[in-house]
Amino acid sequence: MGMGLKIIQNAINDRDEIIAVSPIVDLTQAYGYSRKVYYQTVFQKDLANVRDIDVITSRVVYATHIYVAILFDQHGNIILQIRNTEKAHNPGKLDKTVGGHILARDFHDPLWTGTQELMQELFIPIISAEPDDFEYRLGIMKNGLTACAFATRIDEPKLWWFKKVVGEDTFLAPQILHLNFGLYFGRISAADNEVGGILFMPTAIESIEGMFGLKITDDLVQLFEAYPEKIKYFSDLGKSIGAV
Repeated sequence: MGMGLKIIQNAINDRDEIIAVSPIVDLTQAYGYSRKVYYQTVFQKDLANVRDIDVITSRVVYATHIYVAILFDQHGNIILQIRNTEKAHNPGKLDKTVGGHILARDFHDPLWTGTQELMQELFIPIISAEPDDFEYRLGIMKNGLTACAFATRIDEPKLWWFKKVVGEDTFLAPQILHLNFGLYFGRISAADNEVGGILFMPTAIESIEGMFGLKITDDLVQLFEAYPEKIKYFSDLGKSIGAV
């Protein structure tokens, strides 16, 4: 069930999910849509390597809603995930701490998606606060950061276009990010069937690119370029709390 979202494309089998999507031309509207059918549309062979957004939007009408969390440790490092090599797109690439589709039933409570994704992939519980309350509540939470991540929304949901590598081809995919930054100082255990590995990396992207021979997702590159001040703030915040 969509829990208030009209479903405009039903699931095609029991392994399919109904994800939340919005029309690219009107992000104020949201619907439920088959995940499998959606990506069959985005990854059409004749859209491979097309960079003209007008051409793509004539065929890809909707953007998916994605929850993203980027976490920092007590040394100021950014916690990054290596995508499992079995993933359909961007396999084996270095990516955000966690990201996941917001299901239609969770659209009005996207933080639940963050809780679910972090537990499923990294076994990390998370608590979130609104931006206006983050620093105050961090004062309460900071002694518990080895047991639980603490994050906040850093921007309103907005549309991004990210390159997704599928085999030898690259596709542009429209995604509406619900973006959260936060802190976590505890142990991480990557789920074998979900995550290829975890790296604690310096926050300078030029340093990341030169390490381990790993390629970086376009998502991560664009986020580094868009939020350098936020990245520095959370990196410094992690170090300052960790030093106490």
